[in-house]
Amino acid sequence: MARSGLRSRIVGKVQPTVLLDLNAQHGVFTDAGGWSWMTPTVTMTTNMQGDCWAA
Repeated sequence: MARSGLRSRIVGKVQPTVLLDLNAQHGVFTDAGGWSWMTPTVTMTTNMQGDCWAA
């Protein structure tokens, strides 16, 4: 267990996956398409930062 109390583990050999055990005060940031599944008690919010049309 990390000092933050967040537990994580990597499972799988063909397609390794990180599993996170989150408490209510924890959050996760991921790139688009980086989130595969979650339990029903997890909520997801999305946020686009910056300008998608910027050069």
